[in-house]
Amino acid sequence: MKHQIVMRPWLAMMVLISCNKSSSEKAEPIPIAPQSADAQALTYHKDIRPLMESKCSGCHSAGGLAGLELTRYAAVKPLRNAIKAAVQSRRMPPWIAEAGHQTYRDDLSLSEAQIKKISDWVDLGAEEGSPADYVAPIKPDLFTPDVTLPIFADGGSYLPDQSTADEYRCFVLPFDGRLGTQEFITGFTTLAGNKKIAHHLVAHTATAAIVPVLQELDASEEGRGYRCFGGALPDRLGDPAVQASLEAKYPGIINRLNSETHWLAHWAPGMDDGYAFPEGTGIKVPAGGAFVIQMHYYTQDAKGEGDQNTRFALKLASTVKKPAFYFPLTKNTWLDSRNNKSMVIPAKQSATFFTEVSLATVAAYGAQILNQPINTVKYLEVHSANLHMHELGASGRVTMGVAGGPEEVLLNIPEWDLHWQRDFPFVLPKVIAPADWSRTLNRVTCDYENPRETDAYGGFGSLDEMCFNFGFFAFDLGH
Repeated sequence: MKHQIVMRPWLAMMVLISCNKSSSEKAEPIPIAPQSADAQALTYHKDIRPLMESKCSGCHSAGGLAGLELTRYAAVKPLRNAIKAAVQSRRMPPWIAEAGHQTYRDDLSLSEAQIKKISDWVDLGAEEGSPADYVAPIKPDLFTPDVTLPIFADGGSYLPDQSTADEYRCFVLPFDGRLGTQEFITGFTTLAGNKKIAHHLVAHTATAAIVPVLQELDASEEGRGYRCFGGALPDRLGDPAVQASLEAKYPGIINRLNSETHWLAHWAPGMDDGYAFPEGTGIKVPAGGAFVIQMHYYTQDAKGEGDQNTRFALKLASTVKKPAFYFPLTKNTWLDSRNNKSMVIPAKQSATFFTEVSLATVAAYGAQILNQPINTVKYLEVHSANLHMHELGASGRVTMGVAGGPEEVLLNIPEWDLHWQRDFPFVLPKVIAPADWSRTLNRVTCDYENPRETDAYGGFGSLDEMCFNFGFFAFDLGH
């Protein structure tokens, strides 16, 4: 198995322009049929511009990430051959879920017909056509938030680390009455303060009990916030000395920090219109808790640019028909692998790890955090899959099935890329009755390639590894 090389979108396109890769590294292009009479009438404004705006302009627009603008004909035409190669190889748009298993909401990938349309347009001279032929793509319903919160409560700003292209930084924002009396979050979006550097945002919640510890960790690290490559928790937790010091002060705190921070929602460029959680569902926020906002800043092409006013917006409700939660499927022992050796990826070798739980375990977890009597649940709904690894991840999959029987693939990622991690919500949920919970298993499998000279371990540090599935589950209470 070949180690996955992480490549930024602009860099992938530039590499395709230069054509300097060896033939063994080139992705096989999708076979393209001869052009039809319809193909010969293709123009930018009628056929290509709507595709670019629906699939590409979220990242590649004026003032956006990577400085590559694909919203004007004058900007697109010089890049036409690179664009053709990028879409034929499926490097762009970035969608790492393998097709053929589930139908996902907000799927950015291009169909073969759309790839052919772009390829034919390029091959026939990339004609501009008339702007009068342009028809705007249909946008989702307008997202109207109930509250909008700045990630810097004091109105300040943050300048990312200028010595690296990618920085993952977490900011702790206590609720402090900002949500009023509403108990459930039912939708989410982000208003990026500086789209030149905002690669993505992941929002987590933290319980009231661990907020003071997170704030202490924040205050003890230089600069605003703290480094958090692996999720909501500081990279420093990968240091055994830091763990030992915290455990001495707060016995059992490492496990609590891990179990009492929960994935809430994510945003990436192109998702500014916002999205509502599945119909009737909502995630209950922990009373007195906090948001932990992980920002991924990408500054390779925007040195000196800071984040001044990034905000996230929420739809709220006092009650919902289907209370929901994310279940973090992993083995907690993997996060202490330097001591227990439960996840070791030997130097210059590959390794695979997997774990599974019954849906009865998932339901019991949800009942506990939602304070919902389990006997009131009519059905358990599975709404999404979300694989999470770090830089050594090569591929992975999330499956579900009856013990001893065939498995249904909820998500397969044949070429992992940490920088494009996201939720993959299903158009239609999986609905399981209580009688089937105990015999139905949810499994996550992670494959790794370690090119380093030293062994890698599971843990919280930026050089450590993780294997998670964050699945969105909901209780149908039959109301």
